[in-house]
Amino acid sequence: MTDLSVDHDRLIHVIIVGSDLQTFAHIHPDDSAPLTDDEIKNASFPVTYTFPKSGSYIVAINYMIRAQSFSKKFIMQVGGSPALPAQAADFSREKQFEGYDVKVDLPSGSVKAAQAIRFSYHIEKEGKPVTDLQPYLSAPMHIALASADLHDLVHTHGYLPQSFIESLLSPSPNPLLPHSAMVVPDHFGPDIDAAAIFPTDGAYAVFGEFKVSGKVIVSQFMVSVE
Repeated sequence: MTDLSVDHDRLIHVIIVGSDLQTFAHIHPDDSAPLTDDEIKNASFPVTYTFPKSGSYIVAINYMIRAQSFSKKFIMQVGGSPALPAQAADFSREKQFEGYDVKVDLPSGSVKAAQAIRFSYHIEKEGKPVTDLQPYLSAPMHIALASADLHDLVHTHGYLPQSFIESLLSPSPNPLLPHSAMVVPDHFGPDIDAAAIFPTDGAYAVFGEFKVSGKVIVSQFMVSVE
């Protein structure tokens, strides 16, 4: 395909999740060097990643062609030792990641498969709301939903809450549509809204990537879907 479109600052997004539902990576072919003309012409994009442990991994490739989003998923079996640990169920809603206290507010009722849900994040540090979050790849947050059986991996994005006045002046964006043209201020926080559809029932890990002080922080929560 020679008509790939840039989506969130990249032609290709690659997301990797291990069977432990803790190992996570969001990488791109041009992380270390710009794509060459030949790579773009041949639609052949080398990606480098070091799998930290042996076991099963799901690898999802996201790209866009003529404003339409596509996703392809693969399972990779990695040999050697040590092995990925077994999954540990942790459904707590408040955790700390690299010094930042993150709270996720998921629906109080059960989460249903194949139904859109809205949820939100609140980020603090040392008891104070973080108001200097920065855009990461043209979005307030990149979010990946990975099923415990590694059958499904969904890549979506967070968006900024609207005030009551803003909601009256302009209709709320559809959070389930691609946000390629999303306008994100240079600094924001501490709240980020999100929406997603979990394809099937079962346990999921929800990875949320946010950027602060030039560093990308990865949060991880779990949700049970019926």
